[in-house]
Amino acid sequence: MTLTDTGRQFQLGVSQGFRRLREAVEQLQPANDKLVRIQSSPPIVTKWLAPRLQRFTERHPEIPLCIDTSFDLTSFGDDGPDVAIRFTREPGPEVHAIRLIDETVLPLASPSLIEQLDLREPKDMRRAPLLHDDSLSVFDGAPLWSDWFRQVGIDPAEAQRGSRFARYADQAIDAAAGGAGVVLGRRFIAMNEMKTGRLASPFGPELEIGISYFAICAKGRESETKISFVLEWLAEESEKL
Repeated sequence: MTLTDTGRQFQLGVSQGFRRLREAVEQLQPANDKLVRIQSSPPIVTKWLAPRLQRFTERHPEIPLCIDTSFDLTSFGDDGPDVAIRFTREPGPEVHAIRLIDETVLPLASPSLIEQLDLREPKDMRRAPLLHDDSLSVFDGAPLWSDWFRQVGIDPAEAQRGSRFARYADQAIDAAAGGAGVVLGRRFIAMNEMKTGRLASPFGPELEIGISYFAICAKGRESETKISFVLEWLAEESEKL
């Protein structure tokens, strides 16, 4: 069969089109192979991970990151994350884990509210509006406002007043920064607000809670180049705190 001039032009156009498509796919494939999926809860991503992404992309522009927010860790694998940041007591023996930082809680409020209420010592909390981060209630023994009140010699029954945030620690932090009250807040989640002066701690005590942040991946994958770069970066960022 002999092609007409029109047929030859059509064949040439189709061949060129498939060549461009193949080249585009080849260009995309390496990037997909290097993609690292990081999963963590919304408060950790919003308050800690996202503000620090620029340093990773500057160091490793060849490794794109995909950030997924979820409280529930899906299994590692084809449909799951490559790396996860988890807030837990123990990540379990089935994963490779790097401890990033141990969490504590302390009274936090906007500087203007501290000045307005003249908060100078713990007993002054009797006149302060309280904000409750109830996200810690899923951990047995994690300190709440009633425990803090008891430790400083105030009747814990006085700690029941105020607004409550059932699931998201960052919302309680944002409310405190906006002047709504004093939160017994997680230092790690409040780090940026404390550094920028939006939040301050009028006094202690600061309480350990026995829960930490871990960077984890499937055991055996920590030696993969792209995974090791991400784990190294997360560990370095935690050391700056």
